[in-house]
Amino acid sequence: MMASFTIWMRTLAVKSALAAEPDGTGPAGPSQPMGLPTGDGNAPRMTDIHDIKPILAVGHDWYWLYWILGLLVLLALLVLGWRLWRRHRRPETVLPAPPVAPDAAAYDALDALAAENGLAPKQFYFRLSAILRCYIEARYEFPAAEMTTEELLPQVAHLPLEAPLAGGLTDFCRFADPVKFADGAAGQERLAHDLAFARDFVRQTTVVPPAAAQDQPTASSGAASPTNNPAIGIEPKSGVD
Repeated sequence: MMASFTIWMRTLAVKSALAAEPDGTGPAGPSQPMGLPTGDGNAPRMTDIHDIKPILAVGHDWYWLYWILGLLVLLALLVLGWRLWRRHRRPETVLPAPPVAPDAAAYDALDALAAENGLAPKQFYFRLSAILRCYIEARYEFPAAEMTTEELLPQVAHLPLEAPLAGGLTDFCRFADPVKFADGAAGQERLAHDLAFARDFVRQTTVVPPAAAQDQPTASSGAASPTNNPAIGIEPKSGVD
């Protein structure tokens, strides 16, 4: 098939040359078919037509695989470094602080309030009222700190409080509200009185632990009485005159 193609190409070249010269002659004499051998054997051969080259085998391009492997190795190193950093930077386990008793927190806040001098009555009553309300909320487990006075006082009526103590709390709330919200007047004596009342309220409502209650002297545990205490100088009567 390749030989037939070559003969066809040579015939086409001859026809093209004859068509260019109608008389069959050229500038150098009678034309000869291009690429065909002549009698003298010196005619040039065709050099502008080459045979088809065989298919060039191309191997696989592994360049992209090297990039992927490199990225995976880099990612693995980053993850390993991050884990090592977290292991060395892990904070020590800190145990939570024990809860503060409501009375202890109230006493600390009252001491801090008493230590501040020069507070305006409005600021004083805002803080003192907040201390009492937070103590009541922690002691009796209802949201006293978020209630208004009109919401709080009905709840106070149901608390296990003695009448004088409940009445004093009601008087305090009724007096503090105009000072807090209407810039009412309050002298230093009233400020000191209400601060002392807050301390007394916390003291009277503090729950005594059972262990501490057992340590307190009682009449049945042999506590001294006026009739058997020799320090008073009274001897019990024997019943015989």
